[in-house]
Amino acid sequence: GKIIELNLKGAAMLGKERQRLINNLFGLYVSIGTRQAFNLFLGNIFKGKAIESCEVTISIADNEQPLYVLLTGHLSENSEHSLITLVDITKRKLAELALKESETKLRQLNVDKDRFISILGHDLKSPFNNILGFSEVLTEDIRKLNSDEIEDIAKNIYKSAKITNKLLEDILMWARTQQGRFPFKPLELSLADICKNVLEILNPTAFAKNITI
Repeated sequence: GKIIELNLKGAAMLGKERQRLINNLFGLYVSIGTRQAFNLFLGNIFKGKAIESCEVTISIADNEQPLYVLLTGHLSENSEHSLITLVDITKRKLAELALKESETKLRQLNVDKDRFISILGHDLKSPFNNILGFSEVLTEDIRKLNSDEIEDIAKNIYKSAKITNKLLEDILMWARTQQGRFPFKPLELSLADICKNVLEILNPTAFAKNITI
């Protein structure tokens, strides 16, 4: 595992002068996350005659971005040393990682879109049914209803429309937060008020089903 010889390019990749690297353990420059793979790679070289290869990351002092390196090695003719070539694949690896990140974001966007459509379909259906139900009664029976009954139905329509509008605003706000377009501003909230608002949304549907909350 010691560096016996290396060329100038290899020294540059490790970030030191060539002479200062001689007799250093190459594994010390391999990042901890890929050191086990490197040790296995080195062990396999000395076990047989086959050409071995592996990918590792090399950490260089004063460089935040590690190098992604492809190692290819085989035994020397006297079987006492290993001959290893290092190929800098950082650009390719970063491009692959960027592509994976883009794919992950795209999948998440699709999940958010499906969730958004599901919420719209489920949560808005109930208050719209209330509005349609009251409107239907008002349309069909307006000549049979007295002024108090008409006023009561009109109030229910207005209340349901107000609840639906608030619900839609909340859903749109949620969608903006999922896209990172809504600034995070923590506030103190009243849990009691939130519960009352939720009950206002649920009560008309519950009442229609003879359910008491």
